[in-house]
Amino acid sequence: MPSSDAVRNHLDPQLAASGISPSFLIRSYSDKEWEVFIQEWTGGFEPKYHFVEINGGAGDKGRDVIAFLGPHNEPTTEWDNYQCKRYAAPVAPSDMWTDLGKLCYYTSRGDYSVPRRYRIVAPLEITPSFKELMKHPDQIREQLKTNWVKHCTSKITTKHDIPLEGKLAEYVEVFDFSIIGYLTVVQILEQHARTPFWDIRFKEKLPQRPDDAIPPPEPTPSEAGYVRQLLDAYADYEKLPSLTLEELPQLQRHVRHYHRCREDFYKAESLYRFTKDSVKLGSFEDFKQHVLDAVVDVHENEYPSALERLKETTQEAIKLPPIAGQLSAIATPGDKKGVCHHLANEDSPRLIWKQ
Repeated sequence: MPSSDAVRNHLDPQLAASGISPSFLIRSYSDKEWEVFIQEWTGGFEPKYHFVEINGGAGDKGRDVIAFLGPHNEPTTEWDNYQCKRYAAPVAPSDMWTDLGKLCYYTSRGDYSVPRRYRIVAPLEITPSFKELMKHPDQIREQLKTNWVKHCTSKITTKHDIPLEGKLAEYVEVFDFSIIGYLTVVQILEQHARTPFWDIRFKEKLPQRPDDAIPPPEPTPSEAGYVRQLLDAYADYEKLPSLTLEELPQLQRHVRHYHRCREDFYKAESLYRFTKDSVKLGSFEDFKQHVLDAVVDVHENEYPSALERLKETTQEAIKLPPIAGQLSAIATPGDKKGVCHHLANEDSPRLIWKQ
């Protein structure tokens, strides 16, 4: 069995640095996504399967991912069944009696042939008692018979009851339950790493970031907070009691700074919208907090004017190094300065220029 280090070595350094492991990520998959993941995983076998399909869902007759060793449309072709179980806890024997009942019932009728292998694949694996039970195929048979009425009679199909009697009972008595087994998460991940799908899932490059939004000619109502703070900072620097946007052109030395600040605000806004479309990037709110933590001491220093506090704070934000996590790694200097203006734009601003 491969070690967990063997799996970890396949990880993208950025993902590894974040402390997020593939074994943790796969726990978040939906039932359908887990089936797709297992279908991808089958591509790591050598020799390769001839054909693999997802069969899970209503009417699957106890088959989730079916892997054929030869032409899948020939009834004599050998095949393996991978039963996908994405539960909130390790799979217990009681979780499988209905599926094993389907396996016996439908193969006894000839709906499909007995698989070469029947493997349980689950993100949380199986319980210790189930692992022990699998070492004794005859005990699987006896416990299935014991649990048939509760788990199989009315649950194999909704059309009618399936009692364990007659030819079906005789069939279960000779069925080879040694084909039942399970796979560990490390085995699954190690093999998935041999497929071309590994990089897509665990070393995926970031999506292309769109061009930054261009500020409209006039500030929108959503910009009111930080724009008001900018005007207060300019007024403080000029020793004026107040300053309006209409009066700003009279102070040309501040006009270009004002426009740069709006451009930075919209760069950060574009980053925020980018993260909403790509959750892999991480939380924009977490990034804002990270910027605040980096600049707060500089922000709280004494300054001759509010404008100097603003400029020193935004310059400190630029120095912020990338941290583990993709969002921080792709943030530009403009993004970081823009986040400062987002912090100044909040209903209860966490950055205030004029103290």
